[in-house]
Amino acid sequence: MIMALNTPHSPMQVPDAFWNRYKNKSIQQKGSIPEKENIEHTRAALALNENIDENIGRVIATLEKNNQLNNTIIIYFSDNGPNGNRYNGGMKGIKGSTDEGGVRVPFIVSWKNNIKNGRTLPQIAANIDLFPTLIELAGLHWKNPKPFDGISLKNILMDKNPSMPDRFIPSFWANETSVRSQKFRLSNKDELYDMVNDPNQTKNVATEFPTEYRELKSWKDKWLQDVRTELPAQDLRPLIVGNKKMPLTNLPAAEGEPKGNIIRSSKHPNDSYFLGWKSSADKITWNVEVEDDGVFEVSVFYACSEKNIGTELEMKFNDASISKKISTPNNVPVMGMENDKVERDESYVKDFKPMKLGNVELKKGKGLLELSSKNLLAADDLECNMISLKRVSK
Repeated sequence: MIMALNTPHSPMQVPDAFWNRYKNKSIQQKGSIPEKENIEHTRAALALNENIDENIGRVIATLEKNNQLNNTIIIYFSDNGPNGNRYNGGMKGIKGSTDEGGVRVPFIVSWKNNIKNGRTLPQIAANIDLFPTLIELAGLHWKNPKPFDGISLKNILMDKNPSMPDRFIPSFWANETSVRSQKFRLSNKDELYDMVNDPNQTKNVATEFPTEYRELKSWKDKWLQDVRTELPAQDLRPLIVGNKKMPLTNLPAAEGEPKGNIIRSSKHPNDSYFLGWKSSADKITWNVEVEDDGVFEVSVFYACSEKNIGTELEMKFNDASISKKISTPNNVPVMGMENDKVERDESYVKDFKPMKLGNVELKKGKGLLELSSKNLLAADDLECNMISLKRVSK
């Protein structure tokens, strides 16, 4: 089972029972750049962390009640550093950087009566180690034609062999790359830091450790070359439409591209919608591939006022098209801010209404699926957050 929690990420929506414990709390542990810290955001994050702790406690209590705790391996970790300039254990960086504070996270493993508790293991590890570790802990025999990127941590966790050979672990984010060994981190700018004695990465020690610097630099260069060789410079893979095993395909705004005057409701694509429709020349496109010929029911999720009653929406894909006029307004307000404890950067949301354009026959192939208006009646009024295609024939 995986419990993938949204918290303590923004939007900072905290149950009042937890928020009330922190909303007036004095914050003693602050980020390394105090002038950039939003104390209200920090308070909300602390309250959300306590909420996480309580809910994890409920899971463990349920496992214990059902006599399942002894045969359940519990692993707790997160995906990156904090999403704001708050306390980060004296490490440099936050989410979005490849410095230690951007990529180092808690990693807690519990297996009652099997793994000795209360220990802190200094060996570095990464998410790539999870699969081989769980396979070995579960006693499975995995036949894999290619070696794992990660290694099994079983011996370390089971205290059979607490030592481990040194290794290099890369971190890549937004074209920035750093590499961590047990003692050092080679930064994106090829600066070398002693992570044991200088976790905040204040002093470049490349000249003091030339052998280690050259070894890390050479490994990093080779790793980047391998990645560039295996992966395209630009990911142009289309969205798959019409797989027969999954007849419904939703194409959200997050995966679309606005053309002309149309913009997103937020700089963050996830959970955003499109607005700013000003003319019939404006459109939204999705890069798709229809896997097999078929007839599809097309629906557009829209919002607009009475001003755009009669506006015709058209969907096109290669030689196929279908259109329909809006007959019902959906003039609804944005919502979500009423539950935020801190003003968000992400988009607020709306109750978008589906309108069926009808059925259209699409041929197998790749191309841009377009949504446009033939006769937009009112500018800055029509909005869209998704288009769906449901296969109705094989």
